[in-house]
Amino acid sequence: MKKIIGLLSLFTLMVFIFSSCTIVDPNGDEEAVLVMKPLIFGHGGVEKTPVNCGLTFCAPTTSSIIFKITPITITEEFDNMVTKDNTPVTFSAYMKVQIISGETPKLYEKFGINWYDNSIKPKFRAMVRDKSCEC
Repeated sequence: MKKIIGLLSLFTLMVFIFSSCTIVDPNGDEEAVLVMKPLIFGHGGVEKTPVNCGLTFCAPTTSSIIFKITPITITEEFDNMVTKDNTPVTFSAYMKVQIISGETPKLYEKFGINWYDNSIKPKFRAMVRDKSCEC
């Protein structure tokens, strides 16, 4: 009887351990960055190698951030920009950006989830604004 109870408790523990795993499943045009947050032992932080397409099982306290690695078109709207001859114009500027495959952990560590808003957007808008005022 004790063996049966022991086997049942071991089986229950195994089911609990495997059912509480986090599943990371990025598509073919995505990479996932794993952020580890251990409860008791070990060290947390960003995993240096990203997860490419495929299924990966992680600890329950590990979260993932998905990045698109295909080219993305980003459009910025400029309303009522005033040119040199005081003519207000409204226009859009766009650019294509692409994240380098394998570099997503560095991108996340340096600039966070909103990498475009945190690093590129202010510089791009200032560059376009300065050029449009010269016209």
